[in-house]
Amino acid sequence: MTSTLIEQFRSSTLPRGIIVAMMTPTDGQGQLMPGVVRDHLKVLKSHRVDGIMAMGTTGEFPHLSLETRIQFLDLVAEHSEGLPILSNISHVNPAFAIELAKRSRIAQAIGVAVMPPYFYPITQEDLGEFLVRVTEPSGLPVWLYNFPERCGTRLELETIAWVADRVPMVGIKQSGGEFSYHADLVALGVEKGFAVFTGSDPRLAEAMWLGVRGCIGGMGNAVGDVKADLFEGFLRGDAAAVELRTAQLKAIAALIDCFPFPLNIVAMMEARRLPTGVPKSMHAPATWVLYQKLVADLRQLYLDFGLV
Repeated sequence: MTSTLIEQFRSSTLPRGIIVAMMTPTDGQGQLMPGVVRDHLKVLKSHRVDGIMAMGTTGEFPHLSLETRIQFLDLVAEHSEGLPILSNISHVNPAFAIELAKRSRIAQAIGVAVMPPYFYPITQEDLGEFLVRVTEPSGLPVWLYNFPERCGTRLELETIAWVADRVPMVGIKQSGGEFSYHADLVALGVEKGFAVFTGSDPRLAEAMWLGVRGCIGGMGNAVGDVKADLFEGFLRGDAAAVELRTAQLKAIAALIDCFPFPLNIVAMMEARRLPTGVPKSMHAPATWVLYQKLVADLRQLYLDFGLV
C-alpha cells in the first residue's frame, strides 16, 4: 500500500469504513422479529463493522409496507449497540419517501440514502428534483444510491453534481455492474466534497485503490469481520491481510453469485449459524434443494477459513 493513499484515508473527515446493508428479518406472516434484530445487531457489533444501512436492497425494502419500515427503523435505533444508522428512504412514492426522511431524523440516523424511483421512466432533471425534495425534510446528511440494474435509471454525473450543490451530500453508494464508474464518482467527490462507497463486497480492495472510502454491502451480514479485517489491513498497509481476506470474499462470492439474491445472503448467514428471518419471496421446491446445498458448501468454506 502506498503511504500517500493510506494517509488520505486517515486524515480526511469524509465517511469511511464498512457499513452493512442489514437484512430485515420477518416471520411467516411478514411481521418483524425484534429478537432476531437485536441478536443480529450484537453480531454485527462484534464483527467490528462501522455502521449499518437500514432497509437497503439487501433489506428487501420493496417488500415492506411504510409502517413496517418505520417500525424497523425505530427497532434498529433502540438496539443499535451504538452502531451508526444510515436510513434508506427510497420509495416510488415521494410522499412516503419524505415520511421516511422525517422518521429517520427522529431515529437519530446519521444520514438518509435514496436511489432513483423505480418502475416509471424519469428524466435526469426530474430525478434531481426528486432527490433534493425527498431528502431535504430530514435535515440530515444525504447519501445517493446508484443501482441502475434494480431501479432502471442511472444517476448521471451532472445530476449528482446538481444535487450536491443543493443538499448536504456526504456520500454515494455505487452498485451494479459498472465498476469503472467508481473512478468517475471519486473524481466528482473530490470536487464536491463527498465520499464514494462501493456495493461490491469482493472488489472492496480494488475499489479502495481507486479512492473509494468503504463498502455498503450485504455480505457483511455474515462476514462483517472478514470485511473489517480487509479494511483495517488496508489502513495498516498490510498487503498480506488484504490479499487473504479479498481471496476469501471472492471465494464466497463465487458460490453465492450463482444463486438468487437476497436468498443467497440468508444462506451465508445460516451457514455461519447466524439469526435470520423467513424469506419474503416465494420459492419452488427445487430452489430449496439448491439452497441447502449452498448452505452446506458455504459452511465447508467457512470451516476452511476458520470462521466457524
